[in-house]
Amino acid sequence: MIRTVLMRGGAMATLDLEKVKDIRKVKDYIFVEVDGPTGNDLSLIQEKFNIDPLEIEDMQSRGQRPKVEDYEDHLFVVVHSLELGEEELFVNEVYIMVSRNWVIVVHWNNRCVKEVI
Repeated sequence: MIRTVLMRGGAMATLDLEKVKDIRKVKDYIFVEVDGPTGNDLSLIQEKFNIDPLEIEDMQSRGQRPKVEDYEDHLFVVVHSLELGEEELFVNEVYIMVSRNWVIVVHWNNRCVKEVI
């Protein structure tokens, strides 16, 4: 599911990403959250924000180590967060792309450490 918010002068409004023709012409700030993305979601993000195919590949394969990669117009960041459950420790893998006017956050459901190890 893709949620997109346009931030203009302290006000926020929902934005339909599919209707935006040229993201470079949007002068306001855009925040995009992609929760449990499908292949179509990632293709849309790639098309609208000119995301490198290697970034899409990293997100699809998951299991990446934390890292920061510097692209021409944005940073690609992979981070892990930990969440303590009742008897398990969950690892969340989060992908963040940051540019001057936009931030994209891509994440999936929690994975238990027991499954990863």
